[in-house]
Amino acid sequence: MAIIQMWPPNQGLRNSISFDGRTYSSVPGVSIPVPGFDMPVLQANGWTTYPTVAGKTTITMLPPANSGHNQLTINGRTYVAAPGVAIEVQPFDSPVLEANGWSLVTAIVLQGLTLSANSFTVRATQGTAIGSVQGATAGSSLSLTGSDSGAVQLVAGVLEVGATPPGSPGNFNIQITETLAGASNSPNATVLSISENADDPAPILQLRLKMTVAFPLAA
Repeated sequence: MAIIQMWPPNQGLRNSISFDGRTYSSVPGVSIPVPGFDMPVLQANGWTTYPTVAGKTTITMLPPANSGHNQLTINGRTYVAAPGVAIEVQPFDSPVLEANGWSLVTAIVLQGLTLSANSFTVRATQGTAIGSVQGATAGSSLSLTGSDSGAVQLVAGVLEVGATPPGSPGNFNIQITETLAGASNSPNATVLSISENADDPAPILQLRLKMTVAFPLAA
């Protein structure tokens, strides 16, 4: 008889299941051994054979390097991702995805963030785009934290000029914090430098003076 480790649902529902005189009970994030013949009933009640994180109801998976199986539809649910890009999937669909070359991401580590551009001019108005945040993990949330609050604002992953920029040329630091349930280092903060530049000098007007010289007529 095969014994399988299983985890209860993270929502806190059906963490105790009884049928055929057998009871299985645990808490989110803690697995228990289950005989293989009872696995289908537990799966039907939200239990999974994969480790889970309290508060997270999905499983992180990576598509195969072969793009032929990077998009799969299972009972009306479509999963699509580029090679190397992790997405969240329903636990009950993960066995089918695994059979098609997808792999589990058991430990998510948030990486440092960067900006596509990091400067603006002193005359830039609130809402002017500075640069987009790059390097964020799919499914995570971003927030501005730390000093210089109001100098910039973060809207849908794009850093913009805020309501109260310094107003004079110079550099200042901001901090963007990325949060993702299940990541080993969540929340993860990245400090980035922003430059406020002087305006380009006004163009010099060049005036051409037309001189008329009168010569006396010959006698």
